[in-house]
Amino acid sequence: MASRRSLNPKDKPQVKARLRKARERLAAAHEAKDKVKARHARRAIRLAKRDLRRIARIAAAEAKAAAEAEQAEA
Repeated sequence: MASRRSLNPKDKPQVKARLRKARERLAAAHEAKDKVKARHARRAIRLAKRDLRRIARIAAAEAKAAAEAEQAEA
């Protein structure tokens, strides 16, 4: 999970699922009053949000490149 593999917009559903599961783990850790598991869940949430931002940035760059290519064609 912590590997820096390349992301692309197709990974968005997988990352969203990871974020949802991490939020569920955080809620469970709070119920169990387990500070260590809560910390790990918060870290997983932070990393998933970072990946979602990275995917959005990549998608925007691809859309911009496609628009510029279309502009150059015309």
